Amino acid sequence: ITLAFTRGHVTVVDATADDHDVWRSDAGFDRELGAGGWHHCSVRRLSRKANKDDLRSAEPFIFHSEKVLRWPASQWTRTYLAKTYGLHHVMPRSPQVLARQVPSKSENGGSLPFGDFITEPTHAIFDRSSTLNSLVDKMFDDGEFAKLSPFKSTTYDQNCLSVGPSQEGFPAHLHGKTWQAQVIGRKLWILAPAHGLPGALELANPVHLAQQYLAPNSTDITKTGKTLSGDLRHCIAEPGDVIWFPDYWWHATVSIGESIGVGGERTAFDRTSLLKSANQELKKEPGNRNYKLLETAGEASHDIETL
Repeated sequence: ITLAFTRGHVTVVDATADDHDVWRSDAGFDRELGAGGWHHCSVRRLSRKANKDDLRSAEPFIFHSEKVLRWPASQWTRTYLAKTYGLHHVMPRSPQVLARQVPSKSENGGSLPFGDFITEPTHAIFDRSSTLNSLVDKMFDDGEFAKLSPFKSTTYDQNCLSVGPSQEGFPAHLHGKTWQAQVIGRKLWILAPAHGLPGALELANPVHLAQQYLAPNSTDITKTGKTLSGDLRHCIAEPGDVIWFPDYWWHATVSIGESIGVGGERTAFDRTSLLKSANQELKKEPGNRNYKLLETAGEASHDIETL
């Protein structure tokens, strides 16, 4: 589960303060993204639901699913979540930390009731199947959402939930193949292959990436941005949309209004497969940042010299 909350931005909302259960949109930020060129989707969009053949692709894709819109999760309200799961504790962390470290079942770095976050979203928390007393697994067991075909295999060993306020998201990071269904609100995804992300972008605020650095229509884009533009994929996920990307793709996200997504990801890897993938990326672009793949495997620096 991923939840990213902040007070760092002034957000224009289309709901009144008294309308507690209306998920807030952000028309002003949406117009800004549209002017920047982000409304055009460069991720391959399927005209049907995905199948197993699509999972052999080396490129991300997105499709619309009516099944997602029929999930109980697509009907969530703030009151329902606070009442049903409000006492369940979650673990607060900053988005920058969560993008690079997953709180595990053995970690106890502090927790707070989920209801405190969903009622007044002001923090970042992360919770998925590997987290202590996982909230997302309880939601899955309660039938709030389900694994979609063709993502039912044990390859996707972690359930995940992503919730965030407008103009907040996660900086670029990579891990195993992932699928995520958008159930509430909208979210901008920015993706690049393992060899396609300059180091400067790894720690960049995703809102700044969307507003200035990588905006498709920007006339002030940097040289690094121009170099990267051929490798970038981006798309805005609407309610009912499902996005998928292969192993080791960089991805950053930005919520457009309040946003909730659910899905699954792969985190279990063996050393041999990671080294093989790093070697393949090195052949594509000698000198690229393969250490990220090795870092995921917990490998030492001598493995980089071996590659």
